[in-house]
Amino acid sequence: MANDILAAISAIGRVKQDKMKAIYDTLMRIHMGDGEEYIQPLSDILSWLETLGHCEIDYRLRQILVCPPSFLLLPHPGLPKFVLVGGRDKKLLDRLQRISAARPDLFRVTFEPHPENDNPLFPPAVYVLSTNKNYVLQLAEKLGIECSIDAPAAWKLLLFSPSLRDIKDSLLYFQATEPNWKHSSFCHERLRFSQDTSTSPTKLVAYTNPINQQQKILIWNNDTAAEVDKNWGRYLVLGRHKCHILLYDERKQKMAVPITVPLPKYLARAIALCSGVAPRKKELHQQIGVLKKGITLLIYEKVPQGMAHQLGRKLGQTLQEANL
Repeated sequence: MANDILAAISAIGRVKQDKMKAIYDTLMRIHMGDGEEYIQPLSDILSWLETLGHCEIDYRLRQILVCPPSFLLLPHPGLPKFVLVGGRDKKLLDRLQRISAARPDLFRVTFEPHPENDNPLFPPAVYVLSTNKNYVLQLAEKLGIECSIDAPAAWKLLLFSPSLRDIKDSLLYFQATEPNWKHSSFCHERLRFSQDTSTSPTKLVAYTNPINQQQKILIWNNDTAAEVDKNWGRYLVLGRHKCHILLYDERKQKMAVPITVPLPKYLARAIALCSGVAPRKKELHQQIGVLKKGITLLIYEKVPQGMAHQLGRKLGQTLQEANL
C-alpha cells in the first residue's frame, strides 16, 4: 500500500471521499497504531494538497481527482528552482533521483518536509534546482511529465485569476425567498459562519440541503440573492464592511490570513506556489486592526512583495504590516 496520502490518490487517480476516508484511516493506523489520536483531519490534508496543485476536489460529486505531474518554476531568486506538483508514485521519484544522480552537474533534487507539519502521511515537497531551465525541461521530457519554464506558475495564476470586482460584476441576482433549510451566516466581525441571523442588507448565508447535505451559498442584497463561491463570498462581505484581514511581513516575505477566511482556491494556490510548501498554522499574539489576539492564522512562506500587493489588489484588501 502507498506510504503517503498523495501516493494513494495517485495510484487510484479518482477516488470518492468516503473511500478516501477509509484509506486515510488505514494508513494512519499503519503509521501510528490503534488508539493514537490523529494529528490532522483528512479535510485539512486534502485542502492543502489541492492548494499545492496535487489534486482537485469536486465537492458536488464528493470525489478527489489527481492532477498530472509537472514541474513548476518558483519565483525564486538565484538559480532556477522547480517544484514537482500533481500525482506521483515511487517509480517516478526513483527515476527522478537516478537521472539527477547521473548528472549532478545539471540537477540537484531535494525532498523537504513541510514546516511544522508532523503528519506522517503528508508528502514532502520535491524540488529540482538547476543551472539552466532548459535542463529541467529536458528532464521532464525524459520522465514523461509536463514542465513550464517561461514564467513562475505563481505569477501566472495570480495574474489570470479574477478579481473581487470581476466576481461582483458576474453575480446574477434574482428575487428569492429564503430556503427553509438549516443555515449559517458569515459574520464579518467574528470572521466566521454562525447560527446568528445577520441583519445586514448584504449577507452571506450557507444553506444545507436536507436531502443530499450539499451546501448552497447565497449572497443577499435585501430581497434578491445570487449564488457565489463560499471563499469569494467572504471577501465580498469583508469588502462591503471595509475589513482588512491580510497580513504581510515584508522582511520575512510571509503572508497570513485568518484560518476562517481562506483565500479563494486559485489565489491560495498562487501564493502557496511561491514556496511549494503548505501554509502553516500560527496563533496571532497581538491584535492587528480588526484581527483579535489569539485567532489562528495560515502563514504562507516566501511571498515576494510584488505578489503580496497584487493579491491585495485582487481581493480589494489593504495589506496590514505584521511580524510573522
